[in-house]
Amino acid sequence: MITIHCDNNAHRLDAYHLLSILFDKSREITATLSFAIQGDRVNCSGVLQLEDTTLPLQATTLISRHKSQKRAENAAMGKAILEGCNRKLPYGYSVGVRPVKVPLSYIKSGVSPDEITEFLQTDYGMAKRNAEILSALALEELTWEQTLTEKDICFYLSIPFCPTRCSYCSFISSAAPNHLKILPYYVELLCKEIALLGKALQENGYNIRAMYMGGGTPSVLTAKQLEQIFTRLYNYPIFFNIGEITVECGRPDTVDEEKLNILKAFHVDRICINPQTTQDEVLNAIGRCHTTSRFYHAFELARKAGFSTLNCDLIAGLPGDTRAGFEQSITDVLALQPENVTIHTFSAKKSAYLTTTGQTNPTKADTDWVDFARFSCIKNGLQPYYLYRQKNMQASLENIGYAKTGHACMYNIFMMEDMCSIISVGAGGISKLISNCGSTSKIVRVAADKYPFEYLANKEKRVDNMEKISAFLLR
Repeated sequence: MITIHCDNNAHRLDAYHLLSILFDKSREITATLSFAIQGDRVNCSGVLQLEDTTLPLQATTLISRHKSQKRAENAAMGKAILEGCNRKLPYGYSVGVRPVKVPLSYIKSGVSPDEITEFLQTDYGMAKRNAEILSALALEELTWEQTLTEKDICFYLSIPFCPTRCSYCSFISSAAPNHLKILPYYVELLCKEIALLGKALQENGYNIRAMYMGGGTPSVLTAKQLEQIFTRLYNYPIFFNIGEITVECGRPDTVDEEKLNILKAFHVDRICINPQTTQDEVLNAIGRCHTTSRFYHAFELARKAGFSTLNCDLIAGLPGDTRAGFEQSITDVLALQPENVTIHTFSAKKSAYLTTTGQTNPTKADTDWVDFARFSCIKNGLQPYYLYRQKNMQASLENIGYAKTGHACMYNIFMMEDMCSIISVGAGGISKLISNCGSTSKIVRVAADKYPFEYLANKEKRVDNMEKISAFLLR
C-alpha cells in the first residue's frame, strides 16, 4: 500500500502516481513530503520509507523555469522522488496524460524546439527520445491551433456499445445481449439531442471543425440505425461542411459493405478499423472474437468504399504477445498502407476483466517495441501527430498517432490539447466548454450519465446538461 503525507494536497495524487509507476502497490511504501519557497526557488524535501529501508528525498527547482509555482513544486517533488530512488523514467517526473501541454506552452512563448528539448531533459528528467518527440509534436500542434476561431467547435457522438467486451478494456460500453436490445431507444434519444444542439449551434453561428462518432463500437449499430442518426444530423446545415468526420468501426466483425456505403454516402471520410494485433492466438487470448483474416476483409471493404483516411490501432504488450509477434503486426498493417496508424502501449486498467479477475500480463513491452513501431511508421511516410498517456502503462510509455501528410485527425489534436470546445451527445460523453481559448482558458465539463440504462432513465440530468450547454452556446 502506498501512503502519501504531504503538506500540499495539490501534489499528493501526482506523488502517488509516480510511486505507483516505480513500485508494486502491494508493498508498504510511505512518502513524507514538504515544500519550502524562497524567492524564485522551490525546495522539496522528505523521506521515503520502503519497508525496512529509508531514503532521503531532496530537490530544488526554479519557479521562473516552470511558469508557475505549482508546476515548479511538482517538478521538484518528482525530481526528489526519482533521484532519491536512483531511478529514471522515459517521461521523467511527468505523470499527466497530456505531456505535450508543457512544451506547447513554451512554443507559444517563442522558445525554440531545441531549447524545449533540453529543458524537458534537465527540468523534467525526461529521456532525450521522449523530449524530442514532445518538442516536435508541440511545434506541429501549434500550427493546428492557429487555424481555430472563437466559433470553432468539435462534435462527439457517443455509442457506448460493443458486440463483446475485450479483456483489457475499461471503456464505458455495454456488451450484454439485453443491453444491445435498448439500442433502438438509445438511437431515438440521441437523435433528439442532436436536434436540440444542431438548432442551437446553427442559430449561434458556430462552425464544426471535426465530428467523431466513438464508443464502444459505433459499427455495432445496424445500417438503418446509422442512416437514422446521420439523416437527423443533416437536417441542420451546420453539419453540411464539417472538415472531418470520423466513425470508429473498431471491431472488424461489425463491419459490412452496407454500413460502409451508408457512411460514405453521408460524407464520412475517416474510419478506424482496429486489429490491435495480427496474431490470431493473441486475439483469442484478449477476447476480440474476430480473426486476422476478418480484419483484412474489413479493411479491403473500407478501401473499396473509397474512404480518404483509414486508421488502424495496434497495442504493444498485449497478453500472450511477443516482441516478434508485435513487430510482425506492425509490418502486416503497414503493408496495407493505411493513412493513420495509432500505436498504444498496454495499460493495466482497474476495471478491465484482466484486472478484476486478478490475472497478470506476463508480456512486458518496452521502449524497443514502440521505437520499432515509430521508425517503421516514419519509414512508411507516417509522422507522429498526437500523443497521450494513461495510468499503469507498461514501461511508463505512451500512445502515439501517426499520419501521412494531410491525414492527421483534427479531432484527436483539438480534443487532447483542449484547443476548442467539444460538444458531446450520448451516454458517457463529456462536453468540454472552453471560454477564452488560449493561456487563460476556462474549461467547464458537462458529463452525461456513464451507462446507457442510466442515461435513458435520468431525464432530469439530460435536461439539465442540455440547458448548461445551450447557455454556453448563447453566450
